[in-house]
Amino acid sequence: MKTIPILLIILLTYNFFPFYSGQSPQVNQEITAAIRSGDAVKLSVYFFDDAIDLSLPSLEGTYSKAQAILLLKDFYTKNPPSSFVVDHEGSSDNGSLYIIGSYKSTSASFRVYILIKKLSGNYLIQQLQFDTD
Repeated sequence: MKTIPILLIILLTYNFFPFYSGQSPQVNQEITAAIRSGDAVKLSVYFFDDAIDLSLPSLEGTYSKAQAILLLKDFYTKNPPSSFVVDHEGSSDNGSLYIIGSYKSTSASFRVYILIKKLSGNYLIQQLQFDTD
């Protein structure tokens, strides 16, 4: 009889607190804050792997961390952020995290897709996409 309340507490904790289910809200918040501020360096230093799949309106490919920083800086210069809102975030069965959001600049709107994987104990962005809305 004592196991039922304990099981209930564990299940409720697992469902209502995402950090118990493998997600990392702090990582998501730091990534979204860097995008919201248009800070390519902050985003890359903490969250880019050695290579990243980057998709911007004028280009798409796999780039080194250094190349991705330059390309993202150029994108932010041409499209300075006015807002970034997370529309959906979650995790997959394999432990990957994802964020889908809406990025607005003064001149255009973009749909943003971010795929994050945990590698060697660190959450790193594997794919970053800015698609014209």
